[in-house]
Amino acid sequence: MKAIYIYIFLCIGVLIFNSCGDGIAPATNGVLPKIDTFDCSHPVFLPDGKGPKYPPGISHKLQRRSPDGSKIVYIVNEKRIKILDLKTGIVEMYDPSTMMPSNIGFFGCYDIRWCPYDDNKLCCMFVTGIDTTGNDKFGVYGQNLFILYRKESRLDRINLPYMPKVGPDGLFIFGWMNGSTVAADSLFLGYESKSKLFTGIVVLPENKIVLIPEFEKLRKDGSLSDFLYSPDRKHSAALINGLRVPDFGNVIFIDGTPLRFTDDTLSLLYKLSWSPDGKKLAATVDIDNKYQQVWVLDVTKWLVDKPALASVEKIDFQKRFCMYNLSGFGNICAEFITNTTLAVSCHHDGDLLCPLWEITTDGRMLRQLTHE
Repeated sequence: MKAIYIYIFLCIGVLIFNSCGDGIAPATNGVLPKIDTFDCSHPVFLPDGKGPKYPPGISHKLQRRSPDGSKIVYIVNEKRIKILDLKTGIVEMYDPSTMMPSNIGFFGCYDIRWCPYDDNKLCCMFVTGIDTTGNDKFGVYGQNLFILYRKESRLDRINLPYMPKVGPDGLFIFGWMNGSTVAADSLFLGYESKSKLFTGIVVLPENKIVLIPEFEKLRKDGSLSDFLYSPDRKHSAALINGLRVPDFGNVIFIDGTPLRFTDDTLSLLYKLSWSPDGKKLAATVDIDNKYQQVWVLDVTKWLVDKPALASVEKIDFQKRFCMYNLSGFGNICAEFITNTTLAVSCHHDGDLLCPLWEITTDGRMLRQLTHE
């Protein structure tokens, strides 16, 4: 009998060891168990800080959940836009380079957001070159806002208030506002031209911009990398890199209040995502200049307790999955799919593809969402 127990124990050990080679834990009833650490080797980097030796050639990133939760939009290598139906697995693909007017050159898509009332529409930030002379020249650099109409397979460029014909030098999309209608579409934007910065709610039909005092205050306190209202718009969250306050560096804010954590050093802050019910917040962060993690904060609990040190669920991709995001301009970019699961962009070292995966908010791998 003792020999049988030893045999079973050894078999389990072999299964776990083999799964570690793939960076994925053994399945249990369709859900992978939470394991805090694997014996993962670190990715291989080139000498002299030249980056990873084996970066993926194809990267799926900048993922965004549709308002009804049925779809995920994502970008492939900044060039193509894809939309995945989470139930059927059907994928739509749009190539902006073939959809632009003849005088506009498309160089890449670097952000995208769903319309809150019509999933036929998405707004996109494109880097463009616009020929203003009619001489088929290369075009003048700009970052421009376009609306993608899925059914019509059409792109419409939006002229922003106070901007030149070629568009802003820089453009940031912070959200397509809930409460928008066809007659009053409102986008939360930040954009600049010739070092003059405009931030606020742009009401497209009226071609005007409305300032947001809370946002303006945070922006003056440091470099704002993300700002996001909760689904019911009762709360706000922000990421600031380099906060100009003693004893603070890179900080997560809730309703204008900076959160303090343990002794972890937040090297860089990338992206926020609210859960559909507005109770949790996911932040994609760098820790101690190593590898990206995802922190999940129970906002509802924090608002009640207001502890001196905020508690978060930390998902360490290096330790938990043997995975990273080493795809150039990409990051893990955690995005809530449901109230308990996230879409993340990551890969094992040496993989040719960096796809999207679905994981739980407590760090268990569920499934690969996208494929080449």
